[in-house]
Amino acid sequence: MDIQQVMDSVHATVLLSESASLVKAFPHSLVESLACGKPVLVSEEIAMSDYVKDKSVGLVVDGIDLASLLNQIDLLRSKYEMFRLNAEMVGGKDFSVDCMLEEMGKLYHEIDASI
Repeated sequence: MDIQQVMDSVHATVLLSESASLVKAFPHSLVESLACGKPVLVSEEIAMSDYVKDKSVGLVVDGIDLASLLNQIDLLRSKYEMFRLNAEMVGGKDFSVDCMLEEMGKLYHEIDASI
């Protein structure tokens, strides 16, 4: 599947879970969404929810019930442009290929220096 094509057709990515054990700490779907500048809507139980709150790249849903979800969707819609810009500037940078390669380079230098 062409992730870029999917991301071009969506406004945000939603990932809800009642348990942290059901979802990776940094799920690929959320990372891909932020790398493409799309805000996210996640459950509090997902470890990445702290990143979402700290960076204002989306919203966190407190519970998995319809009222909580609809409330956060309305808030996401009303402040969409702010979340989109944050996702593009912060998420796009933090999860870019360049950032990944830079971090890998640092790791290799640390390993080389310790040998």
